[in-house]
Amino acid sequence: MALIVVVARKIMQITGLGLTGLFLCAAPMALGVVASMLWLLSLYSPKVALFLGLAFVFLVTEWLRRTGYQNFGFGRKPGMPDLTIMCDAKQRVRFVCISDTHNDHSRLEVPDGDVLLHAGDFTKNGTEKEIKAFNEWMGTLPHKHKIVCAGNHDITLDKEYYE
Repeated sequence: MALIVVVARKIMQITGLGLTGLFLCAAPMALGVVASMLWLLSLYSPKVALFLGLAFVFLVTEWLRRTGYQNFGFGRKPGMPDLTIMCDAKQRVRFVCISDTHNDHSRLEVPDGDVLLHAGDFTKNGTEKEIKAFNEWMGTLPHKHKIVCAGNHDITLDKEYYE
């Protein structure tokens, strides 16, 4: 397994591909290997090969259903629930809470509200460029009050990181 990781990192370094690009290049080859293995298995035990083939198809489709949008930009886009609390008061305060945007905040459709709370992990690696981009994006949002908490990915905002 360690050899696969080393080879994958070297390919990413040479080609400049990210993890998604590497996956898209390697996926057809991996599917071919799995299909060949299932074909060989079907010669000896067709029922086992059919079961494993269906299980593999189910696992891949379930993985794509759950992570397709965030990894590849297709599929069901995660939505924001309506968190408005109905009450008899004439004035309401609407909180909008988000977290774990991991430098992908520009793809979000943030609902209007009075207070925006970002509960951490707004960067992938905590770089200054990511923090500045997030700050500029926050400045474009219409919320009157904005609260941002740093997460474990935003390590550069921790004073102890520099000491």
